[in-house]
Amino acid sequence: MGWHGRCRDCGAVHDAREKARSYARNLGLGDVRPVAIADVGMLGESATDAQPTIVPRMALAAGATPMDDSTPELNLIPQDITVTAAVDARFVAS
Repeated sequence: MGWHGRCRDCGAVHDAREKARSYARNLGLGDVRPVAIADVGMLGESATDAQPTIVPRMALAAGATPMDDSTPELNLIPQDITVTAAVDARFVAS
């Protein structure tokens, strides 16, 4: 089983492979083979390397203070969220 068999439902990986296939096809090259797939910024030489990511929960924790009697009660209300995924990938074409 190849890399794509283990991650058949990984949208970001699938999209990266399809984009690589499209580039290769438009350049008159053959099929593509992945040589590296990682979280964004982990392969180096990425546009996002110089832009640190701040995780909101960590930012909140950094400014959090212990609750006392003057701190208002925290009311949590469930909200819909959008989950996205992105990868950096390198392919070679035959």
